[in-house]
Amino acid sequence: KEHKFENIIFESDFFALYNKHDKNNLYGVWSQAKQCQELFTFLNNQAITIWGIDNKLHSSYSKKEFPQALSNFLDEQKIDFTKRYISIVDSILKFEFNLNDLMEKEDLQYFDEETNRILSYSKLSEREFWHQAIKNLKSCSITYRAKDLKLSIEERDKQMADNLDFFANSYPNKKFIVWAANAHIAKTNSEYMGE
Repeated sequence: KEHKFENIIFESDFFALYNKHDKNNLYGVWSQAKQCQELFTFLNNQAITIWGIDNKLHSSYSKKEFPQALSNFLDEQKIDFTKRYISIVDSILKFEFNLNDLMEKEDLQYFDEETNRILSYSKLSEREFWHQAIKNLKSCSITYRAKDLKLSIEERDKQMADNLDFFANSYPNKKFIVWAANAHIAKTNSEYMGE
């Protein structure tokens, strides 16, 4: 209050919290924690907006809304896509870290090729939110598929940093508090910290 912060960014679902600033779109480790309930009451009473930087589209909101919203956006922008692509997106969000076991390699390869094609669409960068959301989709699929935990963490941290950069550039006049797990933000030489 003293420093006039009106926004807080959590290590949670970028897409969901951009569209619905609701604590239910946060990881339960914070939204359900007894230790955080006073914080959420304060944020609500002070009309503080909750945002997210996590690349993982983990919330029930994203699992339900993202595939159709993506389909609608691509249709509006006249970017070619197939029902197969949207179906694969839906499966990626549903299967998460079980992707390698539950999806065909050919489908994941198709997803990668189509996502890269969509990201290369020249006018996509003009739609900043969707450009960032699709980069998160690509990143979360890499995070879910990485066979090496270190690579998974590196990919996730890299995209979360990119998402912070997105907020800093998209809202230069807003001040944000960033709330994340120590494992992602601590300055230490621990091997666990990866990148």
